[in-house]
Amino acid sequence: MKDYIKANQEVYDRLAQEYRAKLKDYIISDRIQIAPFIRYLNNNFTEVKVLELGSGSGLCLSYFEAEGFYTTAIDISSKIINVSKKIAPKTKYVCGDFLGFDFGAQQYNGIFAKAFIHLFTKEDAITILKKIFDLIVENGIAFVATTVHKKPEEGFFEKSDYNVKLKRFRKKWTENELLEEVTKAGFRLVDKSYNIEKDNGKKWMNLLLAKASD
Repeated sequence: MKDYIKANQEVYDRLAQEYRAKLKDYIISDRIQIAPFIRYLNNNFTEVKVLELGSGSGLCLSYFEAEGFYTTAIDISSKIINVSKKIAPKTKYVCGDFLGFDFGAQQYNGIFAKAFIHLFTKEDAITILKKIFDLIVENGIAFVATTVHKKPEEGFFEKSDYNVKLKRFRKKWTENELLEEVTKAGFRLVDKSYNIEKDNGKKWMNLLLAKASD
């Protein structure tokens, strides 16, 4: 595991209980945010396997479980996983680094990566996008969401919207920069939406990306 990823692991271990406390703030907004992902999977597959990258509070996984999806989640923080298990107990959890984890021949109908891609350097994020592409079945779908910024930047920044003030590694993406990289990775853009967290001054871009069969 790379040093900056280890540093992020320590941050998320310390923030795990805050993730649990904040879950209630996202019950409605997350449901709206992920609806196109769920709808695409239900419309295109009879049996759905979903992989979530970074389990967080487990809220989105609980929605996937309610749909009858077979769910797996990978996270570097064992403490985050312990929080998520209480909300989404049917999910299979893997404690590990997605960048280096070997999934073997396993593939998924959908891969869900909300607030994940920005936790890596641009170089590693490009590798991650290619890995996501390879892990998805033909005509499968990826959901990639991150905050968008006016200029690209990466480094250690304070996670200011939490009570415990800690610095984690963060890549700040511009919209055009990320759209260019997902296209290079082979994805076709199915849907693009935005949501604003007014209290935190954050603008999120949500991308629904298909692995085209042509």
